[in-house]
Amino acid sequence: MDRIYVWIVLVAIALPAVLRLLIPARYAQLETERLSSGRARRARRRLGILAVATSPLFLLIGLFGPLRAWMWLAIAAGVFSGVEQLTSIWAAGRGQMLWHTRVFGVVGAIASVTIYFFFLRQ
Repeated sequence: MDRIYVWIVLVAIALPAVLRLLIPARYAQLETERLSSGRARRARRRLGILAVATSPLFLLIGLFGPLRAWMWLAIAAGVFSGVEQLTSIWAAGRGQMLWHTRVFGVVGAIASVTIYFFFLRQ
């Protein structure tokens, strides 16, 4: 069952990374358009803070039993997602969304390959 959760985390990280690397200009344009309103930026900021703040709460599960590998991956993915959301607001406001897209695409790709080789390859 743990392998299924690891695959879910892998897909959740790899899919956006692949899109960011295959069509970075289009991805950056879409993200910039999404963040064009103040309301969208505030919502993204709230979600980013929520993801960064609540992802480590999975560690509390360790008080009641062992933490499995997929839980550590879920924590890392949540923090990664939150950081990406928070920095995308900064990048959109400064015209740096293409750079942001490429950086998080590369980081996501490296994370995906690492997850595959360390957790799924037999």
